[in-house]
Amino acid sequence: MMQREIAVHPSTQGPAVGAAVLGGLASGEFASVQEAVAAMATPASSGVVVEPRADAAGACDLLYGRYADLAEQALKDKDVCRQE
Repeated sequence: MMQREIAVHPSTQGPAVGAAVLGGLASGEFASVQEAVAAMATPASSGVVVEPRADAAGACDLLYGRYADLAEQALKDKDVCRQE
């Protein structure tokens, strides 16, 4: 799989903050998305960083492969279910 570190954002209200950012932009309170984000969003760097585990890479790759196969099959099946 990725075998890269992942930064977990500390906010549990991401969609609400995103809506507030866009609302502030739409109301004219902020001149740009960047300005609104700087004023309202929590910096991503304040979250937890999860490091990859080399010893789990093989198992993760196997499970992801199974997931990808199932997702591909589900996309094919959805079309079959819609036929009359």
